[in-house]
Amino acid sequence: MQEPQLKACNRHRWALAYTVVIVVLWNAVGLWEFVTMDAGPPTYLPWLVPVVIPALFMVFSVLAFPFRYSVFGAYRRTSHPQEIPVLVKRDLWGRIAWLHATIPFFSWFVYPSGLGVRLLGVGSAFIPVEHIKRVWRAGLLGWTVHHDWPEIRSPLVVPVRAITEKMREVVVARTGRDPGAAGI
Repeated sequence: MQEPQLKACNRHRWALAYTVVIVVLWNAVGLWEFVTMDAGPPTYLPWLVPVVIPALFMVFSVLAFPFRYSVFGAYRRTSHPQEIPVLVKRDLWGRIAWLHATIPFFSWFVYPSGLGVRLLGVGSAFIPVEHIKRVWRAGLLGWTVHHDWPEIRSPLVVPVRAITEKMREVVVARTGRDPGAAGI
């Protein structure tokens, strides 16, 4: 496994400070507006929406990626490889551990060397084939992908069967094992 690479600058510290300040401010103003609701409709809360949305997406980053690989962490995630994807499915829904997003936030990429995912407004990640451990049907929710790659939380829920089928083909071709078989 490769060593984690540090980010080139310290913007992640500013992002953390920004998010903490905005979340505290949003809650304080919201509470104040709630307490003084008899005076009329909210006046300050709507003006904060444009600064709250980026902070909210930064919090989403922590839900999908471990803190040290999130927008607040000091380490960069592995980028998608410079290969032509075997399969691309854009503008779908999906789930990465605690982050569940609807259409059009997820894009899924199957490469000969692994699985890539891109989350609109949150970031992207790549999981090498060697770290994909198991793929199974998750009822009506799609297909679950379990992995041990440290840069992205596990499990992933993939909505389209074609993605998991192509990914299983890639894993079998590269490693010789079937991630859908029981006990792997």
